[in-house]
Amino acid sequence: MKTPVKTLHEELELLNSLSVFSFDELKLSIFQNLRSSLHFCMKYNFYTATTNFRQPASSYILMPPVGNFSQGKKNYTVPSRVGHHHVDALPDTGAQSNFISPQLAERVGVVLHEGTETMIELPGRKLLISPGTAKVPFSFEGESKRHMLDCVVLPGCTSDLVLSGAFLNATSTLSKFMSRIKESMRNMDRVFRVSLLGNEKNRLWGSLNGQPVLALPDTGSDVMLVSAEWAEKNKLVIDRGLEHKLKLELTDGSTTFTAGVVRNARWALGNSEQVVSCDFYVLDGLSVDVVLSNDFIFELGLFSRFNHLMANIDSFPDLSEFYNIRLIGKYSPELSRLEEAYLDDLNSSNAFSPEAVKAERVRRDQIRDVIDTLPLSRQEQARRDENNRQEIWDRCRSQHQRKQRSDVSENGQTLPTQRSRWWELRSLRTRIVGSK
Repeated sequence: MKTPVKTLHEELELLNSLSVFSFDELKLSIFQNLRSSLHFCMKYNFYTATTNFRQPASSYILMPPVGNFSQGKKNYTVPSRVGHHHVDALPDTGAQSNFISPQLAERVGVVLHEGTETMIELPGRKLLISPGTAKVPFSFEGESKRHMLDCVVLPGCTSDLVLSGAFLNATSTLSKFMSRIKESMRNMDRVFRVSLLGNEKNRLWGSLNGQPVLALPDTGSDVMLVSAEWAEKNKLVIDRGLEHKLKLELTDGSTTFTAGVVRNARWALGNSEQVVSCDFYVLDGLSVDVVLSNDFIFELGLFSRFNHLMANIDSFPDLSEFYNIRLIGKYSPELSRLEEAYLDDLNSSNAFSPEAVKAERVRRDQIRDVIDTLPLSRQEQARRDENNRQEIWDRCRSQHQRKQRSDVSENGQTLPTQRSRWWELRSLRTRIVGSK
């Protein structure tokens, strides 16, 4: 019985190398067959699921349909050396910079750079003043290579050392050298932690309850979070019962409380059909729309399996371009043709001319009719994706209209501008989708 399971996993490894953005009908058929086989193996215990959080991505491509990723049962640390001192550093992809506690800074004897006082933003709109930054000698435990870290001194810091996402990525700690990150069970008397520090720019693209969103994967946070503003704007049902006022500890040791919870929210990676249902706690004053917890990140191997869905929002002058990807073409050849025409129009210099607007209206009717001919099991998701596509087009048009108004002078003449027009900016279509 073991031989077919090994073959199945080998095929899944091959499938895992395929981009989720490029499923044609053949790949989709293979995917569905493998999924059925995998479910059969799982049902009859023909394989042993891994318990090592570093390797779940290599076992299968699918996400679990339901999960609880806000348990906070584990500590994730990076054994390190700061000078001659052993430190269990916090790997924190939600931190904009590296941070050091005043106590460790004093023990190491670091010297603050003059004039580097700075303001740090914490969840809940809290601001904290740092006395400055310093160079800190750092090495990973058991490794000889030394790094000189630029660290911000954080008053009240609950971890001696916080390693930022930028440093973790630069040293391949989230991918090639995941073994540097150790896990241990937590004392469950401790409150849940949320370690957003500053204005970290890296995001993972996905959707929550069918709405496109850029989420921050935060290895320093124990809970899945959604901002109250985003949840209300997108009409998510929030349970505001007192039992859902979850106490959260921030990195400076202060605490805040969640406003409620969104039960069984559907999170999808990219525009794929890989959906997991889980609870998202709602937090007022959250500086990002969605936060993905450390359990979610490590159990699903997020950075190794889905790194192609990551982007730095500073790299894109217009976030609407991040959604300029294929949503409906995977359902049928005709929908693929219609979507290709839509993307061509959207990236043209006449994207919102009267003729283009008319073409989009006709296209919406055509897409609706094609979706009605799909198998019933696929129609609901196809309609959700089409609604998202329409919303993206509407947002781009609104932005185009606002830009036109801003370029009109008081006498009604259009002013020349040196800025690139939005359709001339580099599109993620070439980075994520790829040209055909």
